[in-house]
Amino acid sequence: MAQEHLVWRKGAQKYEAGTHNLAGLVGLVAALEMILELGIDEITGQLLRLRAVLIPGLLDKGYTVLQAEAPPAAASALLSFYRPGADLVALHNRLLQSGVITSLRTDRAGQNYIRLSPHFYNTEAELRRVLEMM
Repeated sequence: MAQEHLVWRKGAQKYEAGTHNLAGLVGLVAALEMILELGIDEITGQLLRLRAVLIPGLLDKGYTVLQAEAPPAAASALLSFYRPGADLVALHNRLLQSGVITSLRTDRAGQNYIRLSPHFYNTEAELRRVLEMM
C-alpha cells in the first residue's frame, strides 16, 4: 500500500542524497551474474510453473486470486489473494510461525490480502506445503 500523503523534510535536508550503498552494489553484481548464468527464460518458466501450482490450490480453497487469469506474458509469481470472512491476519501469523514469509496487505477500502512471493529457488513441494497449511 502506498502512502496516502508524502511528507517532505524541511529545508536543505530534503535534497540530501546520502551515500552510495557499496555493499549493496557488490550484492547486485553477484545477483545479476547468477541470473545471467541460470538464464532469464529458465527463471521465467520456473515462475510460471510455480504460479500454476498456487492458483488452482488457492481457488480450490475458496480464495479469490487477483490477476489469476493474466496471460503468461503479463503473469507474475507474486500472488495476492483473499477470502471474504477469512481471518487473514491469523493466517498470515500462522504461516509466519511455520516459517512461511508472506506479506499482509490492506487496500484503502479495508480489505486484507495475503501476498505470496515465491521465486525460482522455491520448489513446487514447498508451495504445496503452504497450501496444506491453509
